[in-house]
This record gives sequence, structure tokens and C-alpha cells, in this order.
Amino acid sequence: MTAQTLVIETLGICTHFTHGVASGVPHRVVLPNCTQIQSNTLTLPRQSRVLYYLIPHFPQLEVSGEVELTIPGMLHYGDVLIGTRLQVINCIDQHVVYLDDDTPKLTDFDPDYSFSGDVVLQGRAACYFDIYGGRVSYQKPKTANGAGRVRIEMQTDGPPELLATPLDPWVGPRGPAACRVSLGAAEDPLRPITLIVRNVELIAEKLADEQWGSFDFLLHYLTARGGIPDWIARPTPGMPEAPASVTPERLASALRVLADVVAAAGDLNVRRPIVHDEDLTSSCAPSQYP
Repeated sequence: MTAQTLVIETLGICTHFTHGVASGVPHRVVLPNCTQIQSNTLTLPRQSRVLYYLIPHFPQLEVSGEVELTIPGMLHYGDVLIGTRLQVINCIDQHVVYLDDDTPKLTDFDPDYSFSGDVVLQGRAACYFDIYGGRVSYQKPKTANGAGRVRIEMQTDGPPELLATPLDPWVGPRGPAACRVSLGAAEDPLRPITLIVRNVELIAEKLADEQWGSFDFLLHYLTARGGIPDWIARPTPGMPEAPASVTPERLASALRVLADVVAAAGDLNVRRPIVHDEDLTSSCAPSQYP
């Protein structure tokens, strides 16, 4: 069978746990569950506390070509409906090779970061993508305030096959079962199949967000033991050097609007209208640990 090139690109709140942090998995991409509206205060060195809010982000997959990523109860037109583990089961590469070390690191902003075993290892996440071989690199944004992405390129034995498995072991016999999905063969053998993995906000949310998503990188810390920190050593990607608080009145108004937007996103008859890649800001960069 002819080898095929698969390129996986991750955008948004996709946290990369590298060098075997997850035992038995050389490289695990964790999409934390970011579907809740959140608000808190944050302190930076030599600054007063800042009141902020975080808008929900939703996991979604997209593959080049005409492949429809739908598995009843698990995936709907690429939208991830329940906690799901993904693996490319016909990957040929035997090792994960890191071509650079440029992905923003969680310890750069919270030196005391340690991961939550429940989130990173025990399935309390929106999605895991487990990588067993391939070449990993960080793609810098094309514009000054654009979002970077992590690219993983691998060879597969024939058309790439994706295995999707529910993370919750208690879904029961009537729940969704593990399922294999072919990502199709490229018409031109020299062109790769591309699978995009996103964990980003809805278009309508972005329009309603007064803080322009400048605090969104903090969502990566949902993978932390203890959750999002209330102190960081320096501003995260996309955050101003001296971020301003939202007023309690404006916060209340924004949360009411966002609640309506998120409620409308529950319509399973359509694919979620998420922000276009070129409109993502630097606060939606992926992250890395360690």
C-alpha cells in the first residue's frame, strides 16, 4: 500500500504534553473542556488585580476533501460532542521528532504550573489526540497579532485512519462505541491530507467580547492542578502589558449576551459557526508542557 502524508494542525486552546508526560503516549494533545463562561481576577507583578472573563471555546475537527467526520453521539460534522480520544492507527513513523521548541510554554507564565492528572491522564477533557510518531513544529503567525499553530506531520500506511474512542468508560452499551474513520486518499500523492484540530470560540462570541479575547490563553490552565492561577509572572500571549479590568456592570451585560450565544450553539442540526482561522488572535496560541 502506498504511504500517505498526514498533516495535523492544532489551533486555539490545544495543550501539548510532550516527551511522554502521559505514560505510554509520546505526545498527547489535550483540548480542555472550555465550554463554560468563566470570570475571575488576576494579578501580575507590580499591578493591581484585574477583573476578566473567559468566553467558551468549542472543539472541532476538519479534514481536507469531502470526508464527513460524523460518528453518532461522538462527532457531528466535526464538532466534538463528548470527551473523545483520537489516534491515527496506521501511522508508520516510530518516533516523535521535535523540530523546534518555540511553542509557548505554560511554565513561562506560571512557574509553579503542574498538570492535573484528572484532566491530562484520566479523561476529564473535551478531547485527547494521542500522537505516536511524526515531526512536530511550531508555525509562527503570519501577522503580528495572529495565532500560531502546532503542525504534526506523519506518514501513514495508505489513507490515514482515525480511531475515535469515548473517554468516559461509563457510556454504556447504548452509548457511542469506538469507531474508525478513513480520512480519504489525496488525489495527488504528493499533496498531504490535512486534519485541523481546533478549540476556539464562536463567531458571535467574538463579536460580543469586550475584552477581545485577550485573556483566552489562560484557558490552557484548565489543565493545571488547581485550575487557572490567580497570579502570573508576566502577560500571556495576546494580553496587554497592563491589562485593564472590565467593570462589574459591563461584565454582567457581557455575560448575559454570551449566555444567549452559547445556548444557541446547542443546535446539533448544524456545524458550529466558529471563528475563522485568520481571525484568531495571539491569545489563541497553542501551548506546551514541559
